[in-house]
Amino acid sequence: MKYLTLYYDDEKYKINLDKITMVQIREGYICITFDAHNISEIYENECSNFFEVKKIIENL
Repeated sequence: MKYLTLYYDDEKYKINLDKITMVQIREGYICITFDAHNISEIYENECSNFFEVKKIIENL
């Protein structure tokens, strides 16, 4: 399994790349869907490695 780590001020989260079913890249945020009821939104102003995450997701 491959994981993507998101860094915030005092926390970090891991996303399992194998479980992603849909990604929407918008101005200032990324929306990741794992199933119909499990959605994560990653905002540029909150995630310190947003642009690194965006680049990885764009290349999936």
